[in-house]
This record gives sequence, C-alpha cells and structure tokens, in this order.
Amino acid sequence: MNVQLIKVGQNALPWSFYNSNFLRSKALLCTLLCIPLLFWGQPLLAQHVITGKVVDEKNESLPGALVLVKGTQTGSVTMADGTFQLDAAVPNPTLIVEFIGFQSTEISVNTNDFVTIQLESKEGLLDEVVVIGYGTQRKSDLTGAVGSVTEEELGERPAANVNMAIAGKVPGVQVNVNSGRPGGQTNVRVRGFSSINTSNAPLYVVDGIITNAIDFINPNDIASVEVLKDASSTAIYGARGANGVILITTKRGRLGTANITYTSEYFTTTMGPNRVQNLNAREFLAIQDLSYANIQKYDPEGWAAGSYDFVDPALSRTDPRLFDADGNPIYDTDWQKEMSQTKLSQNHQLGVSGGSDKSNYGIFVGYRDENGLMLNSYLKRYSARFTSDNQIKSWLKVGGSLSYNSQEENILSDGAFRQQTEAFPMLPVKFPDGTWGDNRSIPEIGNYDANPVHIATEQINIVETHVMLGNIYSNIDFTKDLQLRTVFGANIVNSATKFSQSRSLAVADQGNASTASSMENFWSLESYLTYNRRFHNDHSLNALLGISWQESDYFGQNVGISNFSSDYFLYNNIGAGSTNPRYGSDARRYAFNSYFSRLNYTYKDKYLFTFTARVDGSSKFGEN
Repeated sequence: MNVQLIKVGQNALPWSFYNSNFLRSKALLCTLLCIPLLFWGQPLLAQHVITGKVVDEKNESLPGALVLVKGTQTGSVTMADGTFQLDAAVPNPTLIVEFIGFQSTEISVNTNDFVTIQLESKEGLLDEVVVIGYGTQRKSDLTGAVGSVTEEELGERPAANVNMAIAGKVPGVQVNVNSGRPGGQTNVRVRGFSSINTSNAPLYVVDGIITNAIDFINPNDIASVEVLKDASSTAIYGARGANGVILITTKRGRLGTANITYTSEYFTTTMGPNRVQNLNAREFLAIQDLSYANIQKYDPEGWAAGSYDFVDPALSRTDPRLFDADGNPIYDTDWQKEMSQTKLSQNHQLGVSGGSDKSNYGIFVGYRDENGLMLNSYLKRYSARFTSDNQIKSWLKVGGSLSYNSQEENILSDGAFRQQTEAFPMLPVKFPDGTWGDNRSIPEIGNYDANPVHIATEQINIVETHVMLGNIYSNIDFTKDLQLRTVFGANIVNSATKFSQSRSLAVADQGNASTASSMENFWSLESYLTYNRRFHNDHSLNALLGISWQESDYFGQNVGISNFSSDYFLYNNIGAGSTNPRYGSDARRYAFNSYFSRLNYTYKDKYLFTFTARVDGSSKFGEN
C-alpha cells in the first residue's frame, strides 16, 4: 500500500463555513455511517473506499476536519486521531479538505491509497478579510476605520435585535437603548452627533440592500457585522454614509450533506437589587406634613395670604377606604413590585443547510417569545429565511435570498413608567369594589393620574410589523481578475398600530381608540465591475466601478375616535365611538441614480492609497 504525503496551500472557503454545531453533526453522521461497516465487513469496503488522515504542519492530527468528494454531497469528518473513511462511488476522485484556521485544498487521490493530507495553517485567517462597501478587503490593506463583530460574538447575549447584539463590541460605536421594553428600539451613533435637524442614525446595508427595518431582523440569521466608521471607509456610500455605515452579512448554505442545527434559549427577567427606593405610605405622609410646615416657616406671608392650596392633612385622611380611625394608612403599595412581572421567555432557531461545490442552500426559521420586566409587555417574532448559491458555469454564479419576519409587541406608555414613582403608596391597585386605586382617589393632593397598573392593563398599544427582504445576484467572471456583479434587492415593510384606552382610564374622553397602518416599498438595482490583480509581487491594484438605481415609496394612514358607550370593542370597531373621527394620511417617494468608483493601490504591502468617488442624483433635489 502506497502512502502519499501531500502539502497544500490554496485559497480557503469563507470562514462562515465552519460551525461547531455543523462539525458535531458531521461527526455524528460519520459515526452512524461507520457502524454498519463494522458488521458488513470487507466486501463492502472494496467499493472505492478512501481512507486517510489529516494533519497540520507539525504532523499532529486534526479532528473535525471536513473531507468532501468534489461534485457530490458525499463527505466525512475526521475522527479524534485525524483519520477518515468514505466511499467515493467513483475511482480516483478529487477531495476537498477544509478545517478552521487552515488553508483549504482540492486533491486527486487513488482509492487504493491511504492518504495523509497536511494542511497549511494561515495565522489570522478569519481576521484578514472583512466586508467593506461593495466588496471585501484584507485588514492589513485597509485605509479606513472598520470594526468587525463575528457570529460567535453576536451569540454571546440573547439580544432581540442586532443593535443590542453589537453594543459594547465595536470601539467608537455608541448604542443606547431607548426603553426597557422587549426589542426596544435603539439609538446607534457611529460618528457622534453630526446634525441637530436630521437623523444621526447610521446607514444599514443587509447583504448589499439598504434597509430601515433593522430592528425587525432576526439577529440569529447574521453571520457578521462590519461597521464603517470614518470618511475613507464610508465615502463609497456618499452623503448617506456621513453617520457611518453598518454592513450586515447573513448566513448562507454550507457544503456537505444536509446539516441540521437547532438552538434554544430560555431566560427570564427580574427586578434587580439596585432598584429605586420609593417612599412607603407612612414616609410619604410624613413628607406631606413636612412640606406644609416648611411653607408656613419659610413663606409665612404667602401662607397667611392664601397663596398656597391647602387641605388640612387631618381632613384628607378621613377616607375610610384608605385610613383607619386613627388616620393611619391601610395600604402600603410597592408600585415597582406591582408593575414588574417574572415570566419565562424563549428563543428557538432551526437551520437546515447543505450542498456541493456547485451549489448550496440554507433554510432558517426562528421563533422568539420575550416577556419584558414591565407588566404586560412582550414581543413575539416569527422569522423564516431561504438562501441559494449556484455555480452555473465556471464563469457564472447566481444566487439569492428571501427572508420574512413577523413581529408583534405591546408597548407600554411613558406614563406607566413615570407613575411607578409618582403613584401614591397609600393607594391599593384596586379597591374591594373593583374600582382602580388611582391618584384621583385623593383629589386633595392635586394629582389626577391613573396608577401604573391601571395604565398597563387598560391601555393597549400593539404594533405589528411584517418585513420581507430579498435579493438575487449574478457574478460574471470575464477573466480571473475582472468580475461583474449585479444585485437586485427589494425590501417591503408593512406596519400596523392598534391603540385603545378604557373609559375608566381616559375619563374626559370616555375612552378612545385609534389605528394606523403604513407600507413602504424599496427596491434597488446595482451593478459594478471589480478588477483585482497583483503585479510583480510589489504592486497590488483593486479597482471598482459601478452604477446604482434606488427607489422608495411610502404611504400611511390613521384614524382615531373617542366617547365609547362600552370598552368591549377596544380598537376593533372605530365606528362605535360617537365623536367626529380624526383622519390623517401621509405619502412620500424618493429615488436615486448613483455612480461610484474606488481605487485601492498597495506597494510592497506597506504603502496604501485609496481613492473613492460617488455621484448621487436624487429626486429630492431641484432640476438644477
């Protein structure tokens, strides 16, 4: 038996090919396939069986390396000692060998040989190439400031959206959460505050498609995030990149037989020990007495002139519902405790991917049910995504992806949050007769607001959002150095808001309700040539020239009404209100026609030069 020692050093597949769940699934599959061989014996092993071992440069075994028969979905994963065994189905096949942190290879082998394959390591392989505007580039060749977040880093915390996932992971990027509600929208500042009149939010680009619906993208579908932070890196996007650009690359299919991954998370929220310490009922009444005493002491003239509304505390504490015969409070309500909830939340993600060296596919579905810390706050999201990449010819590659996300959340009002600290502690959530213990129950104090539990229970503000994001692309290789890429993308966002307040909450209006809906359609078509070549080992040139068309259409409408005879209908029957309805609508459209180019030149890997230009024609501008 001959033994071949083959040292290889070719280009590696994308780093996203490697995944711990993927390798474990492969190892399990290989183990299951090998069990029948132990019982069926040598007659079966005679059918073009390839055996071998994968080692590193020090001849140490590499367990978990993938060995795939080119042009098929037949493959195996090396065992703990680096060995593998597979049936090639054809004599003298070509193998594709991959392992994380090492350069991949394609080799031809004889089925009768035991093959030892030595992979060549490449330090920092995962860190060398990053996504930039309209392409990729080695980190060592970057002239702009680009921050990267990997898939593993994104999965370190159970975040509801990508902005929360990247918080604290990219230097110079500030992420502020606007509220504590599940999936609460965030403020992201990449280059500080550049404007006081317009938005300071960065530009989001998902798989080459610009989108504003970033809060509704499933973060579990993301493979990597790159943040373009300075003028050099963002210039390719023109003026819209002035606040920075966040590039999101989503997961795609992977080589090999069908691989199934499933992840799940269960978590809950609870009130921490550093909560705000509010006054209890006795302390609140003591402060009330002290405030009246201070007025008399420090402004006796105003007090004597009747400049202050005054109610004798002794008189205000005679309500038998709230005080006993001695004027002591019956109730002592902790409103923060009453407004918090501890419910189980869950997140489930299922992925199926596979393919050969000619084509691959990926199917990803997810379900997220997150209950917030505040009473009745929640977020539910259903997501589905499909990707496909196909090498039609040696010079032509086509593919695309389509994702759909459906999200529903109940948003608590600011009043509910504020009333946690402003509601009177001597009031109950509800009185024994079922009426709410609102601040208006003690009108002498002058606060007529409802208590926070009342607001959180009988004010409903549900926002439903449906987002569809898709693209198709083609890569045409005219030569090994010159490629034309064309991408058509579309983003459709439908949103609906349903709002209602009960009659006991909106007393003056006798209840009110409103609904609003909107639809935004965005499409883009971009085509660009990329020329990449190295001359005489000292000169490296990367040139880009492209054109882009983009258009966005938006239409929204709303209606509201008040004065209901019953709380039964909520927002489902606006016509049940008796006041004149309030109508509104809004429509917007804008389009861009853009040309862009970039030239990167490197001399001896030490001296770097970047030239970037972009021209945008916008429908927002006048004719001249």
